[in-house]
Formats: sequence, C-alpha cells, structure tokens
Amino acid sequence: MRCPICGSELVEGMGRRYETLEEHVSDPNGTPSLKPTYVCENTQYKYPLSDKKTNCPFQHSIFWDIMGDFYVLKGFGDTIQEHEDFLKNQLAHNQMFQARDSHSRKMQIDVYKKKKIELFRLFRWRWAIDFKFTGDEDGNVVRRRPHIQMFSTDDNGNSWTYTTTFITSFLHNVNMFKNILKRYREYSSNKYVQDELKKEFDPLPEWDTRFYRRFYKWYIHIFYKDVENHLKAKKLLNNFD
Repeated sequence: MRCPICGSELVEGMGRRYETLEEHVSDPNGTPSLKPTYVCENTQYKYPLSDKKTNCPFQHSIFWDIMGDFYVLKGFGDTIQEHEDFLKNQLAHNQMFQARDSHSRKMQIDVYKKKKIELFRLFRWRWAIDFKFTGDEDGNVVRRRPHIQMFSTDDNGNSWTYTTTFITSFLHNVNMFKNILKRYREYSSNKYVQDELKKEFDPLPEWDTRFYRRFYKWYIHIFYKDVENHLKAKKLLNNFD
C-alpha cells in the first residue's frame, strides 16, 4: 500500500487498539483488539509549487489498517478537519485518504460512488439513469454500468420511492428460473432441487394478481414446456417404482 499524499510505500508501524466498524457493531462497549498499523515515513515530500523538502503531511497524523482504511491520530483531528478540503482536492490522489493500492479504495468506488441523471417526469412518476461503478485498488473507475430506474411520489410530492418496472421484475424472475434450472441439470437426483424447480410451474395463489408474475408463469409454461413435461414424466415413473 502507498500513501495517498506522497505516494511512498507504507511501512508497518506500532500495534494499536483502534476500533473497526465490525467491532463497533458487534461489541461497541468492548476494548478494541491490538492490530497492526501502516504509516508513512517519507521525509522528502515537496508541496506543490515549492522546492522545499519536508515531512509528508500524513507522516505523524494518520495511520492505515490492513485494508487501507485511515485513522486520524489523537490530537490531529481538528487540523485534518480544518484542512480537509485542501488535502483532498489539492494533495490526495483521487481525492481519497484511503491508502493507494488497497481494498478500501476499491470499495469507495464499488459501494459509495453514486451518480444519477434524471431523464424526465410525468405526473407522479419520474425516470432516471443510475450509474453503478466498478473501481480498481487505486481508486480509479474502470467500469460504468447505467441502469434505468423509475420512481413514484406521494400525492404531495414530498418524497420519492424507487419503483421496480414490469420488465425488470419479469426479467429478474426469468433469471432466477434459469439459475434453478441450471442447478437441476447439475444435480437432477437431488430431491430439494427437483421440488424447487417443480414449484416454479405451480399455479399462482389467488391473492397474487401481479401482472409480471402471471406473465412469467405463462412464459415458462410456453418456452420451457419440455422441462415441465420431463418433471411430470419423472414424477409418474417414481410413482410406479
């Protein structure tokens, strides 16, 4: 891993008892375990537009864990907060404090990077393109995947709620069916897998009037009729055994 400011290789520092998110959730009042740290020891850093060499700004103020997440040392919190915009926008690579070449940097892109572009509105509905990003371990975007999303609002227009479209719900059901069918073809003798596939061909309960579900049932009865007949024949033969 490398320092996000100067780019030098991080070295292992002293062990510290710092609380990770997992520890905070599982045992918020417990004593954090002793963990390794990684620190920057670069003393030859040059600020932009300056020829003077000095310590990296993060040398004594921040350390990183094994995943690349950063922790501000006690006594430096106010300083980092005061100069956070300058440090991120002018000095830090990709405007991140997470260590370069780390899993944490990738997660900043995969999980937290968001972008939404509204397309149009119609009465209480609106459509938008939601982009999902995939990053590398240096915090660079390597893939963008656009998804069309539909939202609805209440009568007062106070809040927007994500609404799954008919085609999205239908395709999700079809993909789930194909996964079940794949498992059946691999483990056709497994009774649990057999029952799982048979259930997909069962009629819908009376309460389920969702159109996409009824269309899905019609679809598999038509295009996977051979699979349904195979299951019926197998059940009939088992009854004669």
